[in-house]
Amino acid sequence: MAPPRRGTHPILDRRRTTRRRRPAYFEHSTRTLAAIAEILGKDTDHERYLVLADHIRRAWRARFLTDDGRIGTDRQDDYVRAIAFGLLDDAERPAAAQRLIGLVEKAGGHLGTGFLSTPLLLGTLVDTGHTDVAWDLLLSTSSPSWLHQVERGATTVWETWEGYTKSGRAKMSHNHYALGSVARFPTERIGGITPLEPAYRTIGVRPLIGGGLTRARSTVHTRYGTVESSWRIDGHDVEYVVTIPPGTTGRFHAAGDTEPLTLTPGTYTIRRQENH
Repeated sequence: MAPPRRGTHPILDRRRTTRRRRPAYFEHSTRTLAAIAEILGKDTDHERYLVLADHIRRAWRARFLTDDGRIGTDRQDDYVRAIAFGLLDDAERPAAAQRLIGLVEKAGGHLGTGFLSTPLLLGTLVDTGHTDVAWDLLLSTSSPSWLHQVERGATTVWETWEGYTKSGRAKMSHNHYALGSVARFPTERIGGITPLEPAYRTIGVRPLIGGGLTRARSTVHTRYGTVESSWRIDGHDVEYVVTIPPGTTGRFHAAGDTEPLTLTPGTYTIRRQENH
């Protein structure tokens, strides 16, 4: 059977695919389910969902990836999902990341992602080597941005970037997780706390220094206790303080470390000379 033409695929034809995000999340959810089945030792389910995920990935590529490298309708969220969910081959990722940067610049240095891609945006920029752009978006104070809401008096994250109508009436929710999902970035990237095993039995601590910040602190409450990660710039050094709860193991990385430092339960103060 001949391969489908670019822009078409029987599983994702135009009549049934009205939204670009659904197939990407279908693939990602299916591949995650395959990984869960493997961990649980359900070999038949693992193989079944892995095959399905591969099939959806091929279908997505046929439907949304064009011959000139453009994705979907050429919006920021198209590139974020494609990169974050591994829908692109390794050789395709740099060009997709550059196009994402171009779209951010076209928007005046602002994000243009929707509810389902905003949680992935900053991490995707860091993972593709564009940490400076991630910091710029996080710390921007012009609309649309998180800190623009703060400058308008927000103490929670609003459902819309504006928060209010032109007449000054509150607009939609003023305490909404969708755009508030950015909270994951300060915890998992700036503080660097991530679960390397289920329930944080093994904890990754890999803080991100930058953005003009001089200090930061993150905590995560786990079934074993509280994980804490803080850092502060002290002259030419960065001082890290990390707390690993009982029954867990930590893997600490500072920028430039080639191998992680293994941490048993306790509190540690670690100093590194950093370029910041």
